[in-house]
Amino acid sequence: DDSLTIYIRQEEERVAHLLCIPRRPPWEATMTKEIIEHNERAIFLDWRRSLADLENNEKLTLTPFEKNLEVWRQLWRVVERSHVVAQVIDSRHPDLYRCPDLEKYIGEVDSGTKKSVLLLNKADLIPEYLRNEWADYFNEREVLFAFWSAQAATDEEEAPEAAPLHPKSATELCTPNVLNKDQILELLAEIARMVEMDKGGD
Repeated sequence: DDSLTIYIRQEEERVAHLLCIPRRPPWEATMTKEIIEHNERAIFLDWRRSLADLENNEKLTLTPFEKNLEVWRQLWRVVERSHVVAQVIDSRHPDLYRCPDLEKYIGEVDSGTKKSVLLLNKADLIPEYLRNEWADYFNEREVLFAFWSAQAATDEEEAPEAAPLHPKSATELCTPNVLNKDQILELLAEIARMVEMDKGGD
């Protein structure tokens, strides 16, 4: 039923700001390991309770969020230590699998000195005109992305040649071309170098 689908979508949009990943509580190197872990457990439990309350009060069915605190601890530390964080998502419907809140969180850490990149997998399964449309969509929103195929990489198949990576800005790295494994690594390294240059100019 279309009306039910529209209603569910409207309800999801209304509470979307509550469906966010847990943030690591502020910490300092002078804190003991015990204090840091205590604060992380507290913030994690509050986050879990808010999801339970939301599901009970709103009568919404939530997908199972990761209940293991260690998974989130790994995410927090990876984001803190990385210049570039990549989300691997299905290119057949990127916005369905994408996590904008993760991109937001990455931008919050270290005053926005990190970059988030979408790796659009299974790009060999969608036609070129769709890649062009998605490329325009993400470029208009200044979202970094790259098309690739994990299966092609596994099979050691070369994707079509992409233009040489000599960009003036990070967005020039993002094209509708399907990149191979080496080009993906080069792209990520180039973005990391840009992050370093931006930090050096602060």
